[in-house]
Amino acid sequence: MLISEEEEFRIGQQFAASIDKAAEQGKLEFLELPDAYLNSLGMQLRDVSKRPDVPLRLFIINDSTVNAFAVPGYIYVYRGLIEQTENESEFAGVVAHEIGHIVARHSAKKISQAAALSLGEDLFLAIVFGNSSAAGLARVAGDLIVTGTIKKYSRDEERQADLLAVEECAAAGIDPQGIVTLFRKFEELFKESPNALELFFADHPYSRERYENVTRYIKQLGLKRGLELDREAFRQFRRSVMSFPKPKEKNK
Repeated sequence: MLISEEEEFRIGQQFAASIDKAAEQGKLEFLELPDAYLNSLGMQLRDVSKRPDVPLRLFIINDSTVNAFAVPGYIYVYRGLIEQTENESEFAGVVAHEIGHIVARHSAKKISQAAALSLGEDLFLAIVFGNSSAAGLARVAGDLIVTGTIKKYSRDEERQADLLAVEECAAAGIDPQGIVTLFRKFEELFKESPNALELFFADHPYSRERYENVTRYIKQLGLKRGLELDREAFRQFRRSVMSFPKPKEKNK
């Protein structure tokens, strides 16, 4: 791991700035909701995670793609994914999964690995031993941001984020079973319309494998009964999201 936590979140800010610029240019649209439910849920899950002090902000992208992604300090959830969720347990599983990526420092690992491959041995060792300004490392991070590679994770990283999501949901009093039901739903949706889940399946393990792993882990943890499946706050949040015109509808 070549970068400090401070550098990690500075890189996250760089990525967020690039997303903001894309929104200003009309390339994407954020949904601005009047209630604070989204960030409140994020804080609830972050506070029981293994990195409860990390900065965190959450955003909704008004796009029908079924996807979500995280970079240090920021989580972006697509409208299409919210539309697929039927209760808070399912939605919280998505948010907790993305928090899992941040908790496990997956973006920082990706930057470190890319640096080791591209900087050359001398500069790489200089960074490792603190004898460099790390300008080369910043360049590597910038390249990963521009190409979008920073938000793509390996299959092992996705599996780890799934299991962290189970722990976070349970610790927050939310039933992690929603993670299983959502993966089952994705599997069926993929059979009916592969393109709807194109981004999701491009970088994520196949859903059957994932829900089987999560099911085993839930049983292994022996979670207490009575965990929350759904709340009115989520239902109201989802109704608010659904009330916004979709991008194509706005352009008609």
